[in-house]
Amino acid sequence: MPHPLKPTEKFVNQEATRSPRFHELDSMRGIAAIIVVFHHYCQMFYPQIINGNGLAAILLHPLVSGRESVMLFFVLSGFVLSLPFLRGVNQPYPLFLSRRVLRIYGPYLGALALSLAGCAVWHNQFGTTGWASGTWYQQVDLRSVVQHVLFIGRYNDQQYNTAFWSLVHEMRISIIFPLLFLLVNRTRRSLVFLVIILCELAGNIHHYQQGMYTIQYAGIFMLGILLAKHLDSIHQWFCARSFMQRALFALFVLALYLGGSHASANMGSIVISLGAAGLMIFALNSTVVRNALLHRTPSFLGKISYSLYLVHGTVLFAMTAMLKNRISHLSFFLIYVPLSILLSWIFFKLVEAPFTTMSRNVGKKRVTLIPVATASTD
Repeated sequence: MPHPLKPTEKFVNQEATRSPRFHELDSMRGIAAIIVVFHHYCQMFYPQIINGNGLAAILLHPLVSGRESVMLFFVLSGFVLSLPFLRGVNQPYPLFLSRRVLRIYGPYLGALALSLAGCAVWHNQFGTTGWASGTWYQQVDLRSVVQHVLFIGRYNDQQYNTAFWSLVHEMRISIIFPLLFLLVNRTRRSLVFLVIILCELAGNIHHYQQGMYTIQYAGIFMLGILLAKHLDSIHQWFCARSFMQRALFALFVLALYLGGSHASANMGSIVISLGAAGLMIFALNSTVVRNALLHRTPSFLGKISYSLYLVHGTVLFAMTAMLKNRISHLSFFLIYVPLSILLSWIFFKLVEAPFTTMSRNVGKKRVTLIPVATASTD
């Protein structure tokens, strides 16, 4: 697949240069989504695996690394959203925002409706302590629904779906993303990293937590922008490395990605995200990794990844309310995972895909010749 940045081109046709999709990154998102599915299962039934430091927790951590998966989502979002800007595609702000709202917010509202239905039927089924107690703990109320629809106020963003917390930040950052891109694209790399660190530290301020966390994750988006901006030079650097150097680099980025949450209490998210960016470098530049990611199974998971992320929590809590203590945990798992994938595929077909089509069709007839944005290399 050709690299997205073509500095030698002076003008491009918007319709003729729709972003070629990096399908290997879609597959990464799909693998991360299924890991979140496993993570929440363990949160429900085996929290010691998520929170413990024993041998089982260490060995299983790559399969249940939920926090790491969400950081990867944020880096991926920053990367993918940057590509049209770097290619010089004409994106007036209203056009960009309307497409983003249709792509992210439309399916979110559909998943919210499912979660509200589940809460209405099965609220007060999960006790008052532990991870599950923060979801479906009371009847549906109008005020909380309005907060979930508008993403405003200080509220429990996991009240109806345990995965919704990240979408609050995803949508908020999407609103300001063009400004983030301009900041990163016109600022020296060293200063951008300083801003990212400051954003990370902001997440440790406990007052107005949601707002501070949004600032923190905006920094993670900026890391994705940096990766996209320097994609060509990174490709050249990677190709110049020997097999042994690549192997050592792989171990290093895996250590960052899987060990970041333990390495630093205050900088864990950025350490994980640096590891995620490193994994993306392998996905984009290593033939072996790319071919593995383009296999049918990860490709399918990538296709339904957003729907899987939106729907699996409702499946988990509904199944737990109906089947907890009636079947073994293994039997529960063997039903939960395939059912989550099946319902996610149906949700993708009926909800996500139509919204994606609408988002692509917004402003589609506009054809403009514009200069390509050139990425500086510091």
